[in-house]
Amino acid sequence: MQWRQATLAFVLGLALGAGGMWAFGRPQFAMPEGARFVGSKKSMIVHTPNCRYGGRIDAENQIWFRTMEEAEKAGFRACKRCIGK
Repeated sequence: MQWRQATLAFVLGLALGAGGMWAFGRPQFAMPEGARFVGSKKSMIVHTPNCRYGGRIDAENQIWFRTMEEAEKAGFRACKRCIGK
């Protein structure tokens, strides 16, 4: 009986946003007003905020852009998965 209760509590915790595998890929940042793209200072790749790779960027490595042109001028390239350029 205890095993069932522990399993249920674990699954409900995941489903309600306590973390775990369902938290993977969620953006872990607050998007600045007017920003549409998030870049990684390490990889020099720009993503949309809902891209699973963009959601993995640590806060200290994030740089935000309003346009792709702005990102490209700064030396970043588009993510092939979410932007496709």
